[in-house]
Amino acid sequence: MMITLDYLQKKKIKFFPLTSLGLKGYAYPKEDALTIIEELRKNNIPIIGGKVLVLVDNKIEYPKGYDNWFCDRLQNESWFDFVQRSCDISFQYVNRYSINNAFPFFRKGKIGLFKISYIEKPEEYIDISSKVNKVLAQWNPIGVPLDIADSEYTEYVPYIIDAIGDIKEVTNCLLSILRNIGVGKEVFNNLDITKIAFQLNDLANHQIISKIKES
Repeated sequence: MMITLDYLQKKKIKFFPLTSLGLKGYAYPKEDALTIIEELRKNNIPIIGGKVLVLVDNKIEYPKGYDNWFCDRLQNESWFDFVQRSCDISFQYVNRYSINNAFPFFRKGKIGLFKISYIEKPEEYIDISSKVNKVLAQWNPIGVPLDIADSEYTEYVPYIIDAIGDIKEVTNCLLSILRNIGVGKEVFNNLDITKIAFQLNDLANHQIISKIKES
């Protein structure tokens, strides 16, 4: 089941193209995103992650800071269980947003949108998340103990995965990570960003990335 333009129009699902952000696929308002999640579940398709975006004056923007989710297949997990668990996680993540809750970027005329990434077949799934996380943990720009580093940078992994294949975008992601964690300028200048960016981008050259579909 490909989520195509014809499919969205036929189902009367409201959607917003993401070309202005340089991304493939579409983003959806909350209720439409929940519909997409249940459609994927019904068709036995797992969700490997998604992004939260905002619509302000008809312009799609990233919220301040990172807001995303992702879901890897567990070891020895059946395809059916992976589908159910990933769709449950995605539904709960999207559903927690409401006009009356404490998410400030949903206020003052801003509308929350959700981008959803999925894969269609078991043979298309290859776990790249752990590989990206390993590179970030080894890089470890804030110098946390090694036993902590493995979990310190996981929230940035989906952004790196989306950027892989474009060395400029991977580099921008790394720079955004440094800004987000508050790395000082003196440290910032001493980090070999280019080397890490090429190391991450090289994952694409070895063809280990899942055939991700962007809904």
